[in-house]
Amino acid sequence: MKCMFLFFITLSIVIAVSFLLYWLVTRELARDQNPITASMWSTQHLMEKHWYYFATLPDSTEAAAFEQRIQSSERIDFKSRMEEITKRIRNQDCRTEVIQNPANPVNIYFDADPETTSMEIQKKWEQYSEDIQQLLPLIDLDFTPEKKAASVRRFDSDGVFHYFEEVRMDRQDKCANCHTQFRPGELMGVIHVEIRENSMNKILQKYWAYLLGAAIVSVFLAMVSVNLVVRWIVLKPLRTLQDVSDSISRGELSKRAEIRTGDEFEVLSEAFNRMLRHLVNTQDMLRKANNELESKVDELAHLTIQLYETNRVKSDFMATMSHELRTPLNSILGFSDVLGSISSLNDKQKRYVENINKSGRSLLSMINDIL
Repeated sequence: MKCMFLFFITLSIVIAVSFLLYWLVTRELARDQNPITASMWSTQHLMEKHWYYFATLPDSTEAAAFEQRIQSSERIDFKSRMEEITKRIRNQDCRTEVIQNPANPVNIYFDADPETTSMEIQKKWEQYSEDIQQLLPLIDLDFTPEKKAASVRRFDSDGVFHYFEEVRMDRQDKCANCHTQFRPGELMGVIHVEIRENSMNKILQKYWAYLLGAAIVSVFLAMVSVNLVVRWIVLKPLRTLQDVSDSISRGELSKRAEIRTGDEFEVLSEAFNRMLRHLVNTQDMLRKANNELESKVDELAHLTIQLYETNRVKSDFMATMSHELRTPLNSILGFSDVLGSISSLNDKQKRYVENINKSGRSLLSMINDIL
């Protein structure tokens, strides 16, 4: 349970950090894609304007040239198809417009509203004058289609991304056939693209929901996998060892741990079995030692009884020697002292009494040594 808990906490932290980093990186990448998307939409906006112009073109030289490729009956169908394609390409939260140069407007067909007046064109030009100023000067003699058009990009306080791209007249561009009022390299206008960040946020939130769901599913599957792994690879061998140890504690010494996992648990079970064999051998040796000790104790008990008997015999002998020998000998010594004190004894009698007394004391000394 500790391993599973720690693994769950660690896995949650790792997944949270990784998905958070992925979220931040994805958000930055999405923001970095705004200029690319806006540049693509600006080009697309010019294409739409030209499609609209040629699809509604009145009879003219250009109309005759266009008629050779598209029959008049197919013009409206061509226009509707192009609009349908561009709707599927463009984001609904995107707004694209052409800001014309008020000093030299292009023509009514390149503006979203054909009724746009010169005053409205001037007002719109002044509205974004700070951004447009960065695209000046108005004349760029080195401008070619291969040269990347200058652009300005920024985010406003409402989270709207603004993109401004210059549209210049190339000296070799075929557009000069129609836009004769422009000199080569002159600024014809500015394409303004607005991308609202909430549209990007909606997409990011959708994918964030997918990521969050994937993270939850990943954590759940990881926990299930860890649970199965711990249960079958870790807990099962441990429970086998626990059952064997419980059986051994109940006295079933024949039990052995049979684990064939080919890993450390198998090595542990072999060490456990070696310990059990050593324990059984030690118990057998201890049982033999106990049997030998019991026989030695019995032998010692017999020796103790014999020693007790010997001690009793010794005590009897000591009592007999002390009483049966010393008592009569003391009487002999006492009477010899009494006889020696009689004055009427002659020399021979006194000598006999002294011999009796001397021999008695010698015998008493020997008896004392023996005792």
